[in-house]
Amino acid sequence: MDSVNLSEYSTGYWMWLRTVYKQIDFDKGVILMMMAGPFSRLPNPWTFLLIDLYIIGLFSCVILLPVPFIFRYFTVCRNKILTGWQYAALIAICYLITFLYTGLHSWAFWPSDYKDRYAYIIDHEFWKDDDGNLPYFVASDIKERRIIVLVFFTMLFGMISYAFVICFNVCIMRVLGRNAHIMSKKTQAMQKQLGNVFKYQALVPFIICVMPLTFVFVLCALGVRTAGKGSILTMIVGWIPVANPFSTIFFIRHYRRVVLRKTPFKKCFKKQIEDGTTGKASTTPSNVNAITTVQPPTPTTDFQII
Repeated sequence: MDSVNLSEYSTGYWMWLRTVYKQIDFDKGVILMMMAGPFSRLPNPWTFLLIDLYIIGLFSCVILLPVPFIFRYFTVCRNKILTGWQYAALIAICYLITFLYTGLHSWAFWPSDYKDRYAYIIDHEFWKDDDGNLPYFVASDIKERRIIVLVFFTMLFGMISYAFVICFNVCIMRVLGRNAHIMSKKTQAMQKQLGNVFKYQALVPFIICVMPLTFVFVLCALGVRTAGKGSILTMIVGWIPVANPFSTIFFIRHYRRVVLRKTPFKKCFKKQIEDGTTGKASTTPSNVNAITTVQPPTPTTDFQII
């Protein structure tokens, strides 16, 4: 592939990304949020509503993190499996908090007549379309204090969410440690890997969501101008919907082995697949007690720790 084709390929890939992600830019304490690609020319309030929809999806990924830890806490520590209604109630509470936070975000970025006042921030070729038009946007100035309130509650909800994750995980690990002597080795391995998966799923949003957003707020408070580079942060955050499923597939060896057998890259991982194959029949977990309780169950799977 020569340099011309590589440049065209990179440009095409970048234009595809622009149709997927919401964009952000900031200068001297002013944060601008806008849609990208075919949505960039939607006037307000449509741009405003689409950004709110994006915020609902983004914030729910963080606020829903404690739910699997709470479910596992009741199963392991209380010997109680939550009913469907109880699980749905947990989800409903999380989404209620998400909608309240989205309302706060709407208040901080409420559309007004600031297009002429802040258009200079994105008045360069990076943001213009083929006709030279700038995208519609919503903005919030740190001098108006609204963004400070939004940042405060963003950090508060994030800390509460991760506090629940840490607290319930510590309780679960203590119970499993006390009862390790009555569990089979395979059950211990299953519990250890399940705990690792949950911890990785909690860590991934922190790395690709909480940290970039914190970086955005810090740069905004310092009055830094990004001149289009803020899109790098939003592209990182945009991976959060697929990050947790990917981490689950990658860190559970049984799932990873199945995926690698079906992909074009299986030759590269042939040795790993052969090493992970035991020659024994493998079944999916059919007994809930084999996964979630501390009683010594009959092993039904061949999941292995990576």
